[in-house]
Amino acid sequence: MRKIHINCAKPGMILARSIFASDGNVLLGSWVELNQRYIDRLKEKGVYHIYIEDELSQGIEVVDVIADETRIKAKGIVKSVMFDVAKDNEINDAYRITKIVNQIVDELLENKDVLINLSDMRLIDDYTFGHCVNVCVLSVMTGIAMGYNQLRLRELGVGALLHDIGKMKIPIKLLKKPGQLTDDEYKEIKRHTILGFDILRNCDTISKISANTALAHHERCDGTGYPNGLLKDQIHDFSKIVAIADVYDAMTSDRAYRKALEPYKAVEYILAMSLTQFDYNVAKIFIGNISIYPVGSGVVLNTGEKGLVVEVNKEFPTRPRVRIILDKYGCHYNKFEEIDLLQHPTIFVTSTCNDLM
Repeated sequence: MRKIHINCAKPGMILARSIFASDGNVLLGSWVELNQRYIDRLKEKGVYHIYIEDELSQGIEVVDVIADETRIKAKGIVKSVMFDVAKDNEINDAYRITKIVNQIVDELLENKDVLINLSDMRLIDDYTFGHCVNVCVLSVMTGIAMGYNQLRLRELGVGALLHDIGKMKIPIKLLKKPGQLTDDEYKEIKRHTILGFDILRNCDTISKISANTALAHHERCDGTGYPNGLLKDQIHDFSKIVAIADVYDAMTSDRAYRKALEPYKAVEYILAMSLTQFDYNVAKIFIGNISIYPVGSGVVLNTGEKGLVVEVNKEFPTRPRVRIILDKYGCHYNKFEEIDLLQHPTIFVTSTCNDLM
């Protein structure tokens, strides 16, 4: 299978991964043949990328670090809990959060040697809940790499999953405002960290560390963050982790007002900011678990050729195995050759691409 932008989808293509609605029901199932009506409907729903199965990508398997069922369940729980908070100003059943975080931690511990390839395909209206789950996955994977025990991983996971819960007390028109915010509007949105902290600390079954993670996930090591303008040594490692995960997932997610950045560009940004805003050591560990060129994505080589990433190397993430599809003139090869860039030091990826047809 391979990942393509929805604008590259054509009738007759075979969908390789199911697309789920926000309630967990299948919107469009895998192995369905696309037609123009399906494609138009996906665009209306705000689905910007899909996975297809074709001759070019035969045998390429995209493996997520958690099961689709777990991801869907987690998004549903986050949605339910957030709606409870919006209505009652409290978490009515924290057990659901603890249970799903435990499941996420267990699955990530089983797949700790797999680079994170966030392959969920979200509807645009599903962004908030999918974002919370991805931040949890990214944060826990980083915690595993930092040697945390299971108790700390679970506390980190809960704080990460609920890091934005305070936004449920912010007017929706502000959160979805497409234009630039005024100073007063930005001040109001920044209150979500304090509001989230108050909600979580009043829940007996959620630890104070998890609550503090929600409070401080917008703090920055150089003191430019909020709400308290803390410096590096004053910020808990959990908040440092979630801060990076939050920014990375936001940058690599499609929004109504902008396209997602490619993972390698988001990684470049995080590295650039790791000497000021982010903790350098945490950022280095975080990036070590990210698939810079995800399996199933199209890449352009310095030779001018284009191909698909078949396999990634965790020790050398910029040197994947690539199936060469097009020559430097844009013509298809009669037979697809796969090359391991680790064995070809003079060949490297220069950029990514969507269209290999």
